[in-house]
Amino acid sequence: MEEVLHKGSSLCEKGEFAKAVELYQKAIDEGNGSKEILYAQAKAFFKLKEFNKALVNFNQLLVQQPKNADIISERAVLLHHLGDNEAALAALDKAAFLEPSNPFRYSSRAWIKAGLGKTEEAIKDYEKAIELDPEDAVAYNNKGLLEEQLGRKKASIKSFDKSNHIAGYKPSLNKESVADKKKIVKEKEIVVEEEEIVENKRLTISYLGNTMKRVISNSDERREFFDFIKKMWK
Repeated sequence: MEEVLHKGSSLCEKGEFAKAVELYQKAIDEGNGSKEILYAQAKAFFKLKEFNKALVNFNQLLVQQPKNADIISERAVLLHHLGDNEAALAALDKAAFLEPSNPFRYSSRAWIKAGLGKTEEAIKDYEKAIELDPEDAVAYNNKGLLEEQLGRKKASIKSFDKSNHIAGYKPSLNKESVADKKKIVKEKEIVVEEEEIVENKRLTISYLGNTMKRVISNSDERREFFDFIKKMWK
C-alpha cells in the first residue's frame, strides 16, 4: 500500500492525476482499497474535476468513518462543486456538531451560508470562529466583507482593521482619489470618504492567499476549501 501511495503522490506532484487514478484503481481492483488509497484517489479525481467520482469515494470513506469531521467537510466541498449547497451546508452542520471547538468548522460553514444569501447567519459563524480563534485574520476579513454588503460601514472597517493588524498588512489610503470624489458631490463627502477607506483596508486576494497559507497551512483540506472560496469571491 505504501508503495502505491508513494508512486501516486509522485504522479500527482507532476500533475499526472489521470495516471494516479489508474494506479489507485488497480490497487482497489486487486483488493487493496484501503481508506488511504480511496482518499488519495478521491483527491486525484478532484484535481481532474471529476467531482461525481470523487464523491463516490468520499461516500465510501464516510461509511467507514461516519464521525470523521475532516471527511465530512471535504465531502461538503464536493457537494458545493456539484451545485448542492444545501446538502453541503447540512454536512458542515454535522462537522461543526462533531467538532464544536474547531473554529475552521464555523468559518467553512460561513462561506456556504454567505453563498446562499444567509448573510446574518454567516456573520454569526465568523463571530464564533473568531471567539474560538481570536487571531484568525481571514475570519475577520471575510466578516468585514459581509458587514460591508449589509451597509454596516463602521463594523466592516473595524473588522478590516483587526484583520490587517493580525496579518501585519498595512493598507495605504489613496487621499487624492478621496479628494477628487469629494469635489464631484460635496453632499456625499462623508459617505465617499468612508467607502474609500473600506476599499483600502480590505486584504487583497493575493495578500489574503498568503495570509491563509500562514494561518491554516497545516491542512490540505483547508487549502482545497479556500481554493474554491476564492473563486466564489470573484
